[in-house]
Amino acid sequence: MDWPTVTLLIVLLSVGLPMLPAILKAWRSGPRQAEEAESTVQALEQEVATLRERVATLEAIVTDDGYRLTQEIDRLESTGPEAVKVAAS
Repeated sequence: MDWPTVTLLIVLLSVGLPMLPAILKAWRSGPRQAEEAESTVQALEQEVATLRERVATLEAIVTDDGYRLTQEIDRLESTGPEAVKVAAS
């Protein structure tokens, strides 16, 4: 071996060997992290589905004519007779 090859090997080994444990750790934990990510995605998808159901229920309540009528009656009752006169004119 000539001296440039020996120098290159020394440099590569001095840089590569300290990184080897980190590379091996990342390589070994890859499947575990993928499983954790998958379970997180499933939990978030379930939460989104639940929230969509709740929003649909709230939309049905708010757009219901009976709800609007109840809200209007409550508003008129809380403001008193003055508001009824103003609203009627």
